[in-house]
Amino acid sequence: MVSARKRGPCAQKANGLREECQDIRDIISNVRTRPITSSTTNRPPTGDTCGRIPEAHGFEARQVFELPRVKLEVTGHRAWFARCSCGRRHQAEFPEPLKAAVQYGPRLKAFAVYLHHHHMVPVERTADILESLCGVRPSGGTVLNFVEEAASRIEPTWERIGQALRHTPVLGADESGMRTAGKAWLHVLTNPLLSWLGVHSKRGREAFDEFGLLPDFDGTLVHDGFVSYKGCSCRHALCNAHHLRELKFEAEENQQAWAEEMSKLLCRALKDTRNSPRGLPRDLRQRIRRECETLIRKGCKLNPPEPPDGWPGKTPRSSTVNLLRRLEKQADEVLRFTTDPRVPFSNNDAEREVRMPKLKLKVAGTFRTRDGARYFCILRSYFSTLKKQRQHLLDCLEEALRGNDPTDALAL
Repeated sequence: MVSARKRGPCAQKANGLREECQDIRDIISNVRTRPITSSTTNRPPTGDTCGRIPEAHGFEARQVFELPRVKLEVTGHRAWFARCSCGRRHQAEFPEPLKAAVQYGPRLKAFAVYLHHHHMVPVERTADILESLCGVRPSGGTVLNFVEEAASRIEPTWERIGQALRHTPVLGADESGMRTAGKAWLHVLTNPLLSWLGVHSKRGREAFDEFGLLPDFDGTLVHDGFVSYKGCSCRHALCNAHHLRELKFEAEENQQAWAEEMSKLLCRALKDTRNSPRGLPRDLRQRIRRECETLIRKGCKLNPPEPPDGWPGKTPRSSTVNLLRRLEKQADEVLRFTTDPRVPFSNNDAEREVRMPKLKLKVAGTFRTRDGARYFCILRSYFSTLKKQRQHLLDCLEEALRGNDPTDALAL
C-alpha cells in the first residue's frame, strides 16, 4: 500500500544525505509481513512449523532519495470578450507577461539563464539539457534572449549594489582583461556581503570616473597597488597575498634571506590579528612596524640601487629593489590590516570574483558583443551577492523574471 504524507524538517550532512532515516516521507511503501520459508523446499524452516503470518510488532525503515520526472507544464490563458447592445466589443486584457500566442514561462527562462551564466554551460548545451529534461529545445538565440531579459530586469538592482558598496567602510577592488568585440577590462568591487562587476574599455581612472563608484568613496580601498587606484581620495591597503608571493620568489630564486624573514613576520602578524578580532594592542603594532623596518634596511643594504647608466630616463631597477621600495614607502598600506581590524590581510575576495568570468572566457572564448559582456557582469553580480547572503539563486531569478523586485531578496 502506498500513502502520501506531509513533508517534515530536513537536516543534511555535507554529502547531502544522513546515514539514519530522515523525517521526509513523500511516499511510504509498506511491505506486508509473510512467513519465512526455505528457499529450496518452499516450506517453513525447521523450528517454524505453524506457517501462520505473525502479528506485526514494528518495522525497519529504509529510504531512497530520487528526482521526480520533469514534465513540461502548459498553462492556457483565455481573455474573454463581450459585445453590448450598441455593437461595441469589450475585450479582457491578458496579464502583462503574456505578449505572444505561445511563449516560455519564467521558471524555464530562469533555469536556462542559471545554467548559462552561473554554471557556464554553453548555449547549445543549455538547449540540450532542457531538451533532455523536459522535451523542449529552445534555439540558441532564444536562450540569449532569456539572458537579455533577465539582465534588463536585474540591472536596477545591479546599480543599487554598486551604490551600496560606495558607503561601506572597506572595499576590495580588482581589474582584469576581458576578450570582447575589442579590448575591454573587467572591474570588480566587493565586500563580504556584496559583489559588483562591470566592463569598460579602459583599465584606469577613466573607467572609475564613468562608473562613478570610486571617486566619492571615503573608506579603505584594498587593492594590488595598481597606480590608478592611488588617485582615489580614500585610505588604501595593499594586498599582502601578492607580497607573500613576491617574497617567496626573492627568497627561493634570488637567495634573499631577509625576504623569508619578512614573509614569516607578515604571517605572524596575520595570526595575531586573527587572535585579536577587536584590534592589536598598540605596543604589538609598534613592534611589528619596527621589525618590518629593520628587515627593509637589511634588504636595502644587501641590494643597493644601481648607479645611473648614462641613458636618458630612469635607470632600470631589479625586482628586489622595487619590492623593497614599495614595502618602505607604502608601509602604512602594507600594515593597514594591523591597525584596522576591518581591513583584510589580502584582496582575495575581489580576486575570487575574477575567476568565474575567466572560466566563462575559457568556455566561450570571447564575448561577441560588449552588451553580452555587460549582461554577464550584471547577472554575475546578482548571483554572487545572492550566494554571499545565502539566498536560493534559482528561486530569486525566477521571481525577478516574474516581474517582482530582485532587490527584495537582498540586504542592501
